[in-house]
Amino acid sequence: MAGYSGDGFSSSVELVATPVLFILGGMFLDRKFNTGWVFAAALGTFAVVGTVAKQWYVYNARMQAQEDNLRLARQEADQLAAAQRQAQDDVLAAEQAELAAYLAANRPAEYPLEQVRAS
Repeated sequence: MAGYSGDGFSSSVELVATPVLFILGGMFLDRKFNTGWVFAAALGTFAVVGTVAKQWYVYNARMQAQEDNLRLARQEADQLAAAQRQAQDDVLAAEQAELAAYLAANRPAEYPLEQVRAS
């Protein structure tokens, strides 16, 4: 997949480090303003929701790109199969025309073409 390195380690560090840093910042603000745990909880919740939302949107974008690539590959395969079927039909039609011309040129006089078709 273009543009995706598949680095799970960086994603896991981001999922853990971002909320931890926000919680530590909230604890600093709580100490500075003597507010208990309000800033730590609010910033921690914000960080968790933000990182999960980011992972969700990145995952959906990657899956959409993969589905688009598969859809394009399917369309190309269908077009190739249709072209192959058309080529086979053209060859068959040419062979039938050649056979009909051969039979018309080489039929015996005692067997008119109409009798051959009737039987």
